[in-house]
Amino acid sequence: MAVYTDITDDELAKRLPTVFVADGEAVVTLLLGNLEHLINHKYQLFFYLKLLGVSVKTGDLYRQDGEGLWWHLGRSDDCFKSSGRWVSPVEVEGELLRHDGVARAAVVEDFDSNQLPCACAFVVKQDVESDSAQLEHELRKLVAQSLARFKQPRRYVFVAELPYTATGKIQRFKLRQSLKQ
Repeated sequence: MAVYTDITDDELAKRLPTVFVADGEAVVTLLLGNLEHLINHKYQLFFYLKLLGVSVKTGDLYRQDGEGLWWHLGRSDDCFKSSGRWVSPVEVEGELLRHDGVARAAVVEDFDSNQLPCACAFVVKQDVESDSAQLEHELRKLVAQSLARFKQPRRYVFVAELPYTATGKIQRFKLRQSLKQ
């Protein structure tokens, strides 16, 4: 089974996030074992494309750690660079959600006063009446302990709810648009 990345240098691929691309043999091998699931699965289109020998770029971003394990960073169109390094919104959101005062969180790219890219966190508080300034202070302390500086949100926006699609995915484009207004 062949699964390859869009980075050809093996050592570089271990250090940088990469988008996975699977060739026909890989996807067909993965999917043939579960035909019942395939019938109603979103990868049905991939299956047919693979039979035709067409490669499909999935759009998922991964990185490989020092032990050879691959970590999903999120969709490549949701990830962004801050200080020249990739930021995974999923990773930052996971850290924010560790705080008991956070019900939901979404992280998108923002720009600081020098127009340099940085992370912005949209936060739905667990208790609507809680002090936003105090929660922001606590969140800043939390992420300072667990995330590299370039991944830490520079801005926190407290909202009543996050915008979702009908299938339950966060509409990050709406959050990015709200930052421009």
